[in-house]
Amino acid sequence: MRRRGMFGLWGLLCAAALSGCAADNKPELAPIPGPVQVRIERQPIDGGLLTCAPEPAFDPAAIADDLDLLGLLYRFRDAGADCRNKLGWIREEMARPIVPPAGR
Repeated sequence: MRRRGMFGLWGLLCAAALSGCAADNKPELAPIPGPVQVRIERQPIDGGLLTCAPEPAFDPAAIADDLDLLGLLYRFRDAGADCRNKLGWIREEMARPIVPPAGR
């Protein structure tokens, strides 16, 4: 039984000795920053979005059969879809309201 009492006493003495090693100085805190100014701007539109794919060249002599005509129609359709997609993206960007970031 006596050994248990000595172990407890040694533990108490070690804890007291280690608490004397604690630093007295307090950590330095960084200053609180001033107010934040938020500036919101629309992103510039890429020049490639303002141009459409060129209209395919139409040479009546080059159209020999229905497949040639169908190929020409597909090229016209692709050129029109290119323009519609680009202008649709620009239309959506311009219609979207400018909203400041949350939490500021």
